[in-house]
Amino acid sequence: MQACFNIVRIRWRLLLAVVLLCPWLAYAATARITGFQVSGTPGKTHVTLILSATTEYKLFTLANPDRLVIDFPGAHLATGLRGAFIKTSIIGARSGYPVPGTLRLVFDLRKPVHHGVELQKGSGGKAYLNIDLYEPGYHPPVIKKVKKASIPAAPTTPDESSQLEQDMLQQVLARQNQPTAKPAPAKSTPATPPSTPLPIPVATADNQRVINIVIDPGHGGKDPGTAGHFGVREKEVVL
Repeated sequence: MQACFNIVRIRWRLLLAVVLLCPWLAYAATARITGFQVSGTPGKTHVTLILSATTEYKLFTLANPDRLVIDFPGAHLATGLRGAFIKTSIIGARSGYPVPGTLRLVFDLRKPVHHGVELQKGSGGKAYLNIDLYEPGYHPPVIKKVKKASIPAAPTTPDESSQLEQDMLQQVLARQNQPTAKPAPAKSTPATPPSTPLPIPVATADNQRVINIVIDPGHGGKDPGTAGHFGVREKEVVL
């Protein structure tokens, strides 16, 4: 009798454990939103939702007031939706379960927007839901590419290129084979022999005539003196 009672008690404990674990198992099997990021530039807002796994979603907008709504069937919110909404199109965010088992995220907007969405798979089974909100009249900035100026190469044919290489090679060989010029020896200037004084004429018995040379230092400078037969002036030959 006691053995039967123990068996029944063990079964009830196992059944209770299964009942308590089922919600946790279901929670672990569904996708969870584990992160929320928001950033903004003039006219554009970017929102990123980090998911524990890829899941289905439905995104749409509502007016009066303007809202962005995202439904996640079977998903759970495991993070807060607080963010720096300054300079973005979002005023605030909230979550709820309007339908049992469906998580709904609502973003209140400042004005109507156009949206683009992309679900990107990440590492470790994670997923990223990227949402872009564009305000009316938004135009993405245009980035102009500056082309680098290219210097056209001089067109050369294979024959011209080969001839050019041969000419350069010949110039190098000619420089190597050219003998080095030796400096010319310095020319020695022969010593000038001492000048022999002219003999002074002396009157002899055979030649009684004596030639007298008279030096007149009185002419020169401002006094040109007399002029010779060929026009040479006296001051030009005076000592």
